Amino acid sequence: MLKKLSAFARSRVGRVLAAAAGFGCLAFLIQHSDPQAVWAAVLHAPLMFPIVVLLQALVVGFESYAVLLLYGDARRVIPMREVWRSSMFSFAVVVIFPFGRAVGEAARAAMLSRYVGSARAAAAAAQIQAVTLIGNALISIPCAIAAYLMVGVTWLFWAVLGHFVVSAALAIGVIVAGRHSGVVAKLGKFFPGGAEWGSKVDAHLKQKQEPLTVPVLLLVLSRCVDTLQRMVLLVAVGGTFSLLKGLTSEGISLVASSAGDAIPGQVGVIEMGYSLTAEVLHLERGNAVAMGLLFHFAVLVWVGLGFLAALVLTPAKETPPQSLPESQA
Repeated sequence: MLKKLSAFARSRVGRVLAAAAGFGCLAFLIQHSDPQAVWAAVLHAPLMFPIVVLLQALVVGFESYAVLLLYGDARRVIPMREVWRSSMFSFAVVVIFPFGRAVGEAARAAMLSRYVGSARAAAAAAQIQAVTLIGNALISIPCAIAAYLMVGVTWLFWAVLGHFVVSAALAIGVIVAGRHSGVVAKLGKFFPGGAEWGSKVDAHLKQKQEPLTVPVLLLVLSRCVDTLQRMVLLVAVGGTFSLLKGLTSEGISLVASSAGDAIPGQVGVIEMGYSLTAEVLHLERGNAVAMGLLFHFAVLVWVGLGFLAALVLTPAKETPPQSLPESQA
């Protein structure tokens, strides 16, 4: 059932319905919060918006470098122009597609496979899923503490704590499945030529890897920048610059994004999360909705640049893919 729902969400009809649901939710929230109040909050501190956009660039940069490290020594053959091109395009895909993280990493892997081989690229795409989940789980700990200090043991505290548990469990599952189960080869049997290709991906996942410590630290660092971005957004809509509120709003965003993963860019979902917790953040409801809107406006700037980069920048000269040594294949 879940597989069918996931496939439907990625279909053209599913994407349209998901986007309509997100924008419908956003329109309802704006109308319910008083459109004039929301717009006034958006325009409250226009000088803050460029800072939010620049912080989003840091988030994308840290995450992209974490992916690059997962290629090991093979990353040295990837031209820097292609690193930037694939990173920006991948981010744009992550935002506009339902369950965008998986789709975006698949797009990045397809673009980089011409330099490192499709099996190695697919293995890195699988590993970054686990690294991202670990990073989300680790940042959830201070977010849960902040929520407790702000409002005590309430549904918000349990929601953020639940996000930690689910993210950590999924990360462990992805790592164990990749290193011990040969799951890619098993799935590949259902596709022509997939068994051979899947066994190569499994070989890359099972071979001795560089520790995930640095990629995980980069993901945690990106989430810290996320938190700083929330603190700036709070000021932008008339709130106060506060670490506790920033961590709490980051926790709200993580929970909302996970719950609304099927909706492209989580449009409307993050706004709803902030709207429901406006009192916790000491904001008027309209200001809370505006906080989510400003975040999405900043994201859209980089979505546009990501698609522009894919169109304008031509792929760098292809190099022979690096393959796994015969002893490890």
